[in-house]
Amino acid sequence: CAKYRRTFSATVEVMETRHVLVLGAGGNVSRHSVPKLVKEGHKVSALVRNPDHAQKLADDGATVIVRDLTTLDAEDWARLLTPFDAVVWSAGAGGGDLARTYGVDQKAAIASMKAARDAGVGRIVYLSGLHPVGPLSKHLASRVEVGDILLRSGVPTAVLQAAVILGSGSASFEMLRHLTHRLPVMVTPKWVSNRIQPIAVRDVMH
Repeated sequence: CAKYRRTFSATVEVMETRHVLVLGAGGNVSRHSVPKLVKEGHKVSALVRNPDHAQKLADDGATVIVRDLTTLDAEDWARLLTPFDAVVWSAGAGGGDLARTYGVDQKAAIASMKAARDAGVGRIVYLSGLHPVGPLSKHLASRVEVGDILLRSGVPTAVLQAAVILGSGSASFEMLRHLTHRLPVMVTPKWVSNRIQPIAVRDVMH
């Protein structure tokens, strides 16, 4: 054990600082990951669609870029990705009107692939959803498709699949907490019988 501890310690000491771009930095997971990356010594830029989130990200130590990634063309992606060693993809256009926006994230992922290869991006990390084999909801299907596109990008890609993320700010977690606090009795929908593997937000960050 002592031998492995020394090996791990030496590995941490030589870890290089990377220039990381976080896409979809206004989301809950990104609000945890941006300050963690900065604390670990990386140079972080955060792309956010809503300018209301810009100040908090700047206070966390990130360089803020206010853009909607779904509006970026090939030249925009080339300019955006050129300085970065790694990209953390936390963006999602689904929101409450997924029927209208289905396919938007896929198009953005396709548009970014060539630019990421040409820019020499060394790693893409994408947070997807844990899903069963078989028919999927449009929300989960969209996440699976984006992950598959990024895996085919030619850039080393890690697709992390998470179920309900336990932690303040997680949409699924907050919804369940709100229901249990407000409703002493309720008629439950079918999905309450689904077996899931929840994960704490700290473990997602790790």
